Amino acid sequence: MSYPFSLPENMYPIAACPNAAESNTAEVVFRSISLKYAHKVWLLLAFQQVASDATIITLDVGATVATATTPITFAARWWKNVNIATDDVWVEQVPATTQALDAGMTDQVICIEIDPSAVLAQNATFDCLGGSCAASGVANFISGFWIVAPRYQQATPLPSMVVD
Repeated sequence: MSYPFSLPENMYPIAACPNAAESNTAEVVFRSISLKYAHKVWLLLAFQQVASDATIITLDVGATVATATTPITFAARWWKNVNIATDDVWVEQVPATTQALDAGMTDQVICIEIDPSAVLAQNATFDCLGGSCAASGVANFISGFWIVAPRYQQATPLPSMVVD
């Protein structure tokens, strides 16, 4: 018998990018989420590098989902796999406020772990999280999901995480 775990029932995936695959010829702003019901949050991003670019990923916080535009000041945990075509190895990076993709024409994934208590410690009125991927000037593509571990288990789905 398999382990009784279902991702959509035990974790809450939310699309982070406005479109399924967003070109970052201009800055890509991630959908902001509320952390009111979150125990822990991960941002999982996938990048298709058409041209080499060390694009910068930034996380932002705010008091509402509409105003989550203040860069984080705490060091979040980051992991990377810089070439998903050849391996499945995740390498933990030095905790930081931002992270850059590795330059090179490889498809990459990044996972960022955010503890909501660190967001509140930055500013007691902040309970929303967002972020962005800087413009690369070339047609590289990004897609991603917020994965939320809910604070409380419940039989029905959580209230919406993209509204306050």
